[in-house]
Amino acid sequence: MSLDPFEPVPVGDDAPALAPGQEWVIPAGRPLDRLVVQSIPDDAPAVVREGLARRRIQAIEGECPCGGPMVWADQLDDDQLAKIRALGLLDGHMVHGVHFGDCPGGDRVLVPALADWHAEHDAG
Repeated sequence: MSLDPFEPVPVGDDAPALAPGQEWVIPAGRPLDRLVVQSIPDDAPAVVREGLARRRIQAIEGECPCGGPMVWADQLDDDQLAKIRALGLLDGHMVHGVHFGDCPGGDRVLVPALADWHAEHDAG
């Protein structure tokens, strides 16, 4: 794990280039793996900043402040993986961040907040 979760982490020369606003992080307990997280824009609304910060914390520490875990496909047995995929999770992905309730890091809150913020930018 990176000592400072907001500092860049090393990646191999063969790592794909990231889009602007994306960064690599090292997930907890998986020193050979890397995840991509979104940078936290200074001008974003508070709910967007909080949601992106929670996703970064979850990616690095393995759990969101709401208690939602990172679920890695390779840590599940076949029955668990089948149940998770039946919920529409980990479909085509190796990792999924779970968020509980109205957590700002969850898609139910963050996606509409991002859409509203982008709409305001496009209108202005």
